[in-house]
Amino acid sequence: MLEIAGFWTPEYIAEKTSTLKLFKRKNLLVAVPANSPAVPVFPGENVITYQGKLDPDEVLVVLENMKQDV
Repeated sequence: MLEIAGFWTPEYIAEKTSTLKLFKRKNLLVAVPANSPAVPVFPGENVITYQGKLDPDEVLVVLENMKQDV
């Protein structure tokens, strides 16, 4: 599952961080703009950062790596 999120409130960041910790190493990926205040907060295993646009090839590589870790 891939979530592309661009609007961040402190409440959203707290909720999403909890969700990502709960589903760590599962097929849940969040795409975060590189300049987002959420980047340093989210667990790295479930996050992909991007500048301007999300590269589908990069997403596929990350998802494939996540699949191997399950």
